[in-house]
Amino acid sequence: LFDRLLPAFEAAHPEYEVHVTAVGTGQALVLGRRKDADVLLVHAPAAESAFVAEGHGTARCEVMYNDFVLVGPPSDPASVSGLWDVAEALERIAAS
Repeated sequence: LFDRLLPAFEAAHPEYEVHVTAVGTGQALVLGRRKDADVLLVHAPAAESAFVAEGHGTARCEVMYNDFVLVGPPSDPASVSGLWDVAEALERIAAS
């Protein structure tokens, strides 16, 4: 992602120098709390909201999301097609 975003950002804003530190969400929030990072790209909405509420950040913006898709054979031997409850679908698959 940064391979695509950073060149465009740096071309538009040559006055900024960008350094990427790749760590997990928890460590990124620690870096932010210590003021060792200016921008965080993390994936824990509740922790992000708490971070901002505690005064460590000024704004939280969603920039991406993900979907999880359960894929199986067209014959659907576990009869899970159309289910929205993934736990139930996995239970049916395990039992089939």
